[in-house]
Amino acid sequence: MTSLGLAATLVFSPMAKAETLDMSGGVKNNYQYEEVVFISGEPVLFKGEGKAISIKETNKSGKAKRDVSLTLTGPSNKDKLTRKISYESDVVSYDKIGQKTAEEKITKYTETAEIKGVKYSLLDYESSDARFVDVRPASDYYSGKGITRKVFNRTVGRNAPPERINVNVETRRAGYENFWGATEALISDYNYEREVGGTVEEEWTVTNKVNVTKSSILELQENMASGVSYDDYYVIERYKEMGSIYEYELADGTIDEVALDKTYTPTNSALPVAKFNDIQNLDDEAYTATKKMYGLQVINDYPSNILGIRSFRPSAYITRVDFTAALAKLIDLRVDMPDEKAKGKSTSKSAPSYFKDLPASDENYDAILLAVQKGLTTGNGKCDFTQPPIVEKAPAKNKPGVVNPCSFSPNNALTREHAASFMIRALGLQNKQANMQAVELYADDQTIGASHRNNVYLAKELGLMNGTEDNFIPRKNLTRAQAMRMLDRLLLHLENDLKSRYVDEIIFAQ
Repeated sequence: MTSLGLAATLVFSPMAKAETLDMSGGVKNNYQYEEVVFISGEPVLFKGEGKAISIKETNKSGKAKRDVSLTLTGPSNKDKLTRKISYESDVVSYDKIGQKTAEEKITKYTETAEIKGVKYSLLDYESSDARFVDVRPASDYYSGKGITRKVFNRTVGRNAPPERINVNVETRRAGYENFWGATEALISDYNYEREVGGTVEEEWTVTNKVNVTKSSILELQENMASGVSYDDYYVIERYKEMGSIYEYELADGTIDEVALDKTYTPTNSALPVAKFNDIQNLDDEAYTATKKMYGLQVINDYPSNILGIRSFRPSAYITRVDFTAALAKLIDLRVDMPDEKAKGKSTSKSAPSYFKDLPASDENYDAILLAVQKGLTTGNGKCDFTQPPIVEKAPAKNKPGVVNPCSFSPNNALTREHAASFMIRALGLQNKQANMQAVELYADDQTIGASHRNNVYLAKELGLMNGTEDNFIPRKNLTRAQAMRMLDRLLLHLENDLKSRYVDEIIFAQ
């Protein structure tokens, strides 16, 4: 089976953050950018493309910087907008609890716009944006709240009283990022005031809802040729799209909305094909899931007696080591999680192992070590990762022996209730209470272990696991085919369900 690092290198391409460009509500793709500007008191669409759009980001020593530069053109060639903003964030990491906070401020800001012969120039600004990030094994979840005040000078006739446009913006954001995708929902409420000679003459409001989504989707492709060595294969299609809705009420009472959207050019990667001689009789879900998981190189196979043919052994019980390694690879346990750089992957396969029953030379050692460190599983609960691995020594003359108490039981079969807990911990939801009003109790509820019960019902609520008729059979061992179904459902949750929660429930429900 491919090692954790190699699988990530050969098959996967991590997703970047699906972060909105700034508070303006603009959307972009590989080449084009659009936003609607309301500073004149009515909606005006501005566009730019190519080098007119520049975004530069750096992140060093806990300080993140982002520079945005735009040169845009309106409906008339004389309508222009130029904007340059520099953002800076101080990131504070709370490694022991897996959380981060940041405060983003605007350090430099210039903006001018010319609309129908009237020029608007930025005079003053204030901005503060607080962010919170919960770093979980499978996904990072984050939220933020921002306040911005801007004052523009509005060019008027020589003898006319001075005019200013005051803009107050409150923003709320929520998002997630995992190996398979990222989504951010940003809602901004704008209040505009046209001030003439110190008196507010007009007011208008805009609510802007932006969603940015990056996704990786597995798609089955049929071989165009028949009668050859394979019938089909999987492709990972990666895409990014941005949508923006401006809901506005103008000073004259006009109420309307404008919607923008842009899609990036998708990219594709082909996956290896599962050529097994023992999965043809599986049900459709298990058959498809097995082909997917093997294509992603998260699960192992076995040599067959037939030359060139591999077997999967779908009815065999999956071991703790195989399931844990597959789960770690599927969610891509990341090296930037707390304490990972200091106590993560083994630097040498001859190095001592933390586990008395799993050598560091094992191809799954790195995956298991990460999984236990990050809380997907506890092993036997006697592992201390704050110290170097314990090297066992036999008793010698006048010296007691040294015993390593940490073990993982890698070759033991995995039970259904343990599998449920592993997945819920991977999602970082082990402290969330299952909605017992939304799920029906299993008939054998009393046989579910107390430490697994809430996780079992969370897994049912999320559609990751279900029982057999009315029972869950918590202590029954999980077969390899059943495990593939569970991992595929987890993948679908990471691909689709989270995106729906952030887009449908935030952008379109508010």
